[in-house]
Amino acid sequence: MRHSLVVALVALAPLGCGSDNPTTPSAACNAVAVAVCDKEYACQPTLPGTASGCAVAAETEENCATSSCPTGTTFNSSNAATCLSAINNGGCSFSLPDTCSELCE
Repeated sequence: MRHSLVVALVALAPLGCGSDNPTTPSAACNAVAVAVCDKEYACQPTLPGTASGCAVAAETEENCATSSCPTGTTFNSSNAATCLSAINNGGCSFSLPDTCSELCE
């Protein structure tokens, strides 16, 4: 399911990327990293490492701390909440809704 993490975070890449309704691109990037890693480790408990370690690595790799929307776009917190809900409520083979790649419009 590591592929799912990459897909989810790549969807946030245009942002420059634990809340159910993040209000900033940075918070959305962090929340998606946590949600996807939590899902991965819940679905595949034999993965090496930990969900929290996975999230920290993903947040670092995606530069979540400095995430922002491109000039001329604004962050859509409703789309971020829909994206997170799909991850959190999906099964082990969840697929991301289009809103996960539509966080800055």
